[in-house]
Amino acid sequence: MNLNLLITKLINYSMKNTLWHFGDSFACWYNEYDKKNTSQKGYSEYISDNYNLKFKHFGKQGIGNDYILNSIISNLNSFTPGDFILINWSFFTRFAYLNKNNKIDNFNNLQRMILDDSVHIKSEQELLKNYNKYKLNSAEYFNYLINYKYKFVREENIILWKNIINPILKNIVDNGCIIINSFNDNVASNSEIYDVNGIVDIENDILDSDIKKINWCDGGEYIEFLFRFNFYAENQDIHYKFGVQESLSEEWIERIDSQILTKL
Repeated sequence: MNLNLLITKLINYSMKNTLWHFGDSFACWYNEYDKKNTSQKGYSEYISDNYNLKFKHFGKQGIGNDYILNSIISNLNSFTPGDFILINWSFFTRFAYLNKNNKIDNFNNLQRMILDDSVHIKSEQELLKNYNKYKLNSAEYFNYLINYKYKFVREENIILWKNIINPILKNIVDNGCIIINSFNDNVASNSEIYDVNGIVDIENDILDSDIKKINWCDGGEYIEFLFRFNFYAENQDIHYKFGVQESLSEEWIERIDSQILTKL
């Protein structure tokens, strides 16, 4: 389909359709501690304006891909043909675990607690003995999380995508929605504690061939792009520099037009 014709068709929805934004902290902005400089309007809101869409935001800081998937599933019945589903997928090393109160938590939160204590802990055995401190039911479960599940996150993520996420995304596409996938990186990161060799070939290992993603820059995904083009700044608009939201949206729109809409 001709790109101009497609864009005209999308504009003609005249706000009947919605841009749904899911993701982790890279789907968020606004610094409550610096209200003078912080952005009042985020990049995905500018994107929704560009395509004349209503806007619904479900970004949440600190979450993993399982939480993002849960949020998407919770809204499946509200998606309508012509909606944009924009997804900032989180780090592959973020996964859910169960704490001793039978509450679901994310592994990155456990990592932070371990790192805070790393100066005082002399050995792994000493670490495991402190399972109660980290609100875990047993040393065995603690050992499983840090020495087994964490070390095989590449395999776990490939299974998650092939068995669950891809079929759900394909169903959304088959129902007439436009999915815009973005990935933080293609490496199992956060390896300060344990060595992780978890390079993930997103397009070949993760996504089905008919599910598209944003290609951000040569040799890297979204975070590499943010660093390379000077959009990244910690503790300003969460991970973004103050004042970049509109210009960042233009980068998104350029790639959505050229990489996603032209392939429909």
